[in-house]
Amino acid sequence: CVYIDSTKGWIPTVDDDVTYETPPPTLTNISGSILVGLASNLTLTGTEFGTSGLVVNFLQSSDSINENVTVTPASTTSAVVAVPAAVYNNITAGNAVIMKVTNSLGAISNTLNTNGVALPTGGTISTHGSFRVHTFTSSDNFVVPSGFSSAMDTLIVAGGGAGGNWHAGGGGAGGMITYNSTPSAATYSVVVGAGGAGGYTSVGSQGGSSEVFSQSTVGGGRGGNYNATAAGS
Repeated sequence: CVYIDSTKGWIPTVDDDVTYETPPPTLTNISGSILVGLASNLTLTGTEFGTSGLVVNFLQSSDSINENVTVTPASTTSAVVAVPAAVYNNITAGNAVIMKVTNSLGAISNTLNTNGVALPTGGTISTHGSFRVHTFTSSDNFVVPSGFSSAMDTLIVAGGGAGGNWHAGGGGAGGMITYNSTPSAATYSVVVGAGGAGGYTSVGSQGGSSEVFSQSTVGGGRGGNYNATAAGS
């Protein structure tokens, strides 16, 4: 026998009945999330994935999930797999999905778990391309569930100011800001500023401020009226 290394060990050099066996694949890490009701990708890292025909198995008994997806690894140590609809449409948030891989030689890896993650809630939800949008036209809560993490673009617009009466000017627009953040899991209060009330016997009122994620915008100023009341700031 010849000692090769700690992975291959001792290799026979004489016995014709003994052949070298390739080590089975190992699964060392899963990055990304299985999102409830939404397609996503997972990146798998490990060893001995091979160069083609890697079968990725998703198993969750209580949700009746047992799905195989065959992918071409990016390398012998890395592969990206799209979570199939049969998984993300049936997984329950918080339930663990057991994953393993089988390489093209039929060798099976160890298993690793990754949990189903719920999506944020709040507002009117729509989809634009690959973006999920939460629109708030009145004050409410935006809830980021445990395990969810994603960068978010946020637009905040305050309420406009009202016009005045008696030869009056129009109200000013509400302030607007945009910014990007990655909020942690929590319940966030979304304050939507109302538009100012129009004036019939007096000047109108200021617009209400809007706020979320500790960011706020100022409501629009009311319009002044003729020779009596100045416009609001």
